[in-house]
Amino acid sequence: MSDPRSSVPYLDGIRGVAAFLVYLHHFLLVFYTSTYTGVATSSKLNSLDTIYGLSPLSVLTNGNFWVHVFFTLSGFVLSRKYIRTNDATLLVSGMHRRFIRLFIPVAVSLLLAYAMMTAHAFSNVKVASITGSEWWFGHMWHFDAPIPKLLNCLFYSTMFQGDSIYNTVLWTISFELYGSLFVFAFLLFTHSVGYRPFLLFVVFIYFYYSNQSAYVSFVSGIYLAMLEQKRITGATPIRRDVALTILALALLLGSFPSNGNKVGTIFKHLGLTLLDFAPWYHIVGAYLFVYIFVARPSFQKIPGKYVFRQLGRISFSLYLLHVPIIGSVGCATFLAVYKIAGYHIGALAAFICSTAILIPLSIVFTKYVDDKAVALSKRFYEMLKPGDLTRISGNALQD
Repeated sequence: MSDPRSSVPYLDGIRGVAAFLVYLHHFLLVFYTSTYTGVATSSKLNSLDTIYGLSPLSVLTNGNFWVHVFFTLSGFVLSRKYIRTNDATLLVSGMHRRFIRLFIPVAVSLLLAYAMMTAHAFSNVKVASITGSEWWFGHMWHFDAPIPKLLNCLFYSTMFQGDSIYNTVLWTISFELYGSLFVFAFLLFTHSVGYRPFLLFVVFIYFYYSNQSAYVSFVSGIYLAMLEQKRITGATPIRRDVALTILALALLLGSFPSNGNKVGTIFKHLGLTLLDFAPWYHIVGAYLFVYIFVARPSFQKIPGKYVFRQLGRISFSLYLLHVPIIGSVGCATFLAVYKIAGYHIGALAAFICSTAILIPLSIVFTKYVDDKAVALSKRFYEMLKPGDLTRISGNALQD
């Protein structure tokens, strides 16, 4: 989602873990739907999957929560270098490059999904009828796919409206695009003012009352970059016990069921007033989750480890590709093994084969598509005489 070139190991690690957990969320949504719905009658593991889905542990595969972690990281990473340097050219550059940087990987993923669909590579409809996921998985790639529909997704509806007809994860792309542009624009237009935190709070209130909750995570990311700068300039890191308490609270909030059904969860004990704020639990939880790594540097060691950093590098590619891989490789493997070894062995084989294809494919996609998108966006910006653009922006801010 956010640019996986933050040059900050722990941020890459968090992003990589989040991307993998979104993949795991969608896999379970296909083969063990009660981990999401909490409906015992759809259980495949003698209610163990239902119990997991209703417990706080379900935060590990709560896709909506981890998407808000992505958005928070985007706001943080995209504003972090500017907050440190106060260099407005970074914002001008980011605004001009962002669309191309996002569009190219998204466009290639759309073309790949379209090609797989026309080649009848997906067997999700048959698998959904076995796993009980018809309500979600059974409708994917089950429509006529004329070229005009693909072109509409490529050049308009996916980037600007979040059209996810070819790939369910693409609903986030328009939020990522608009949220990123908001980050750059807000910081640019507050470049010379001394009351930026107040204006950020005003924007937060606006998004809150206009029910545009996704963008609040980008606001949170900017604020985290400001907090990090204060910590660097002398603020004392929060105590370990306080950080652990905040982490526990973040994960608890992140476990609130994405479907809104609190029956059977610990949230059923909350009063009506607190439940009024339930749509914000994932947003607040995501902010607190990233905050503890910013405020407690010693916590950065785990997500900063090599394996998580490498996962972070391919996180955007993994995010874009994992659902088509589940629908093709995963489903084909499940159908082949299910008939011989039963449901659970089939699901396990589907996960192993999907992951074995997804990781190397994401590495290749990152190298030949994602990296090229970053390079092309830089070349595009250089063609626009950035010196003149920066000078114009600077004069506008002074007038």
